[in-house]
Amino acid sequence: MPVIISPRAAKRLVFETSTGTVYMPIGASVTVTRPGGGKATGRFQIAYARFFTGNLVNLSIKRSGFQQIFNSSLTKAMRLPSEVRKVKYSFSANTLNMQAESAIASAFGGI
Repeated sequence: MPVIISPRAAKRLVFETSTGTVYMPIGASVTVTRPGGGKATGRFQIAYARFFTGNLVNLSIKRSGFQQIFNSSLTKAMRLPSEVRKVKYSFSANTLNMQAESAIASAFGGI
């Protein structure tokens, strides 16, 4: 993306080039159409990919203890009563009725 450089704290821009010192007119700005040139194209994406696919992020997560906290919280959340953990593929009306009555009775103190 093009970048516009304009003076903020000074009256004019002064910079060095390969041919010498350039003194811009007072208040004039410079537009750089291709900052960094061709070598800069796509460099952020490459650096970003290297950072997040490298070991630095993975090691940081492991050393922080976050993974252990997450795993223990997940384990606690997955502790379910044995009846819930069992996968039943067929139910009888009688069994469902008994389980419903039992759940209601326990919820209301056995009444």
